[in-house]
Amino acid sequence: MESVCVPFSNWPCTSIEGWVAIGTIALAAVTALLWWSTSRLVRETKLNGERQLRAWVGMSALSRSGFGRGDTVKFVAELQNFGQTPASKVEVDYGIALSGTPDDDVVVIALNVVVPPINPGEHVSVVLSDLYKVTLEDIPNLDAGLTHTLLAGTVKYRDIFGRRRATNFRAFATGRAQTTGIKWLREGNDQR
Repeated sequence: MESVCVPFSNWPCTSIEGWVAIGTIALAAVTALLWWSTSRLVRETKLNGERQLRAWVGMSALSRSGFGRGDTVKFVAELQNFGQTPASKVEVDYGIALSGTPDDDVVVIALNVVVPPINPGEHVSVVLSDLYKVTLEDIPNLDAGLTHTLLAGTVKYRDIFGRRRATNFRAFATGRAQTTGIKWLREGNDQR
C-alpha cells in the first residue's frame, strides 16, 4: 500500500509529492528574492543614469565690481551648466550684506533673478546687485578690510527629468576695489 504524504503532518515525508511541495516553496522563495534584487538594481541604474545625464548648474566664475559712496554692491556671476542636458526655469535667489566677519548669515530671500535656459556647457553672466547703497561710514571699514562684502544664495533650476534642483553658494570679498579673488566659504556652499 502506497503512503500518502501530507507535507509537515508526518515529517519526514518519503514520497515524491512531499519533496515536490518543498521544492516548490523553495523555488518561490528564490524567485521572490531574485525579483526583489532585480527591481532594486533597475531603480539604482535609473538613478545613476539621472545623475550622469542631468543638468548640473553652478558658478564657474564670480567677480565683484568696484564701488564707492552711494553705489550699490554688484557681483557678476557666471553660471554654467556642467551637466549633459539643458536646465530650464533657472532662478537665482540671493542676498548681499556688508559684515565684520565672513561667517555672518546673509538673508537669501530678498532678491531674485530669472535666467534663460542654460544648455550643456553654456555660460550665462548674471549681475547680482543689492538695493543697499554704500554710505560714507562704510568706506573706511571696507578699505581697511574690517568689513566684508558677503554674497549667499541658491541657483534653482529644473532638469529634463522634471525635478527641481538647487546649488547653494556663499562667498565673500574684502575691500571695495574690483576683486577677482573671491573666496568661497566652506559652510553652506556647494561651489567648493
